[in-house]
Amino acid sequence: MVESLVAHFSPIAHQHAIQVSGHPCIFLYDTDTRPFLGGECVIFAFEVQNSAKDQIGIRMKHTLHQSTATEIEEEAQNLKAIKKAQISRLPVLLGYSASIEPHPFFALS
Repeated sequence: MVESLVAHFSPIAHQHAIQVSGHPCIFLYDTDTRPFLGGECVIFAFEVQNSAKDQIGIRMKHTLHQSTATEIEEEAQNLKAIKKAQISRLPVLLGYSASIEPHPFFALS
C-alpha cells in the first residue's frame, strides 16, 4: 500500500511544490520514497532551489470523498487566520488547491 501511495503522490507533490514556489524543488529527508504518513495525509518535504533555500511541505489527503473540497477550503481559512494573526511556530500557508485534479493539497512553510 505504501509503495502505491508514493508512486501516485510523489510526482504530483513535486509538481505542486514547483507551482507554489515558482522554482525548481528537490525532495528532502528521502520523502520522495518515504513520505511522512498520517491517518489522513501524506506529507512530502522540499527544498526550493532559490537563493534562500526555502523549505516547504506538501500535504495531501490520501483518501478523497465527497466533502474533501469543503474540508480543504475550511482548513485553508483557518490557516489563513493563523497567518494573519502571526502566531509563531505554526506552519504558514503558502498555497493550496481544493481541486480534485490532479489532487488537492496544502503547501506549508
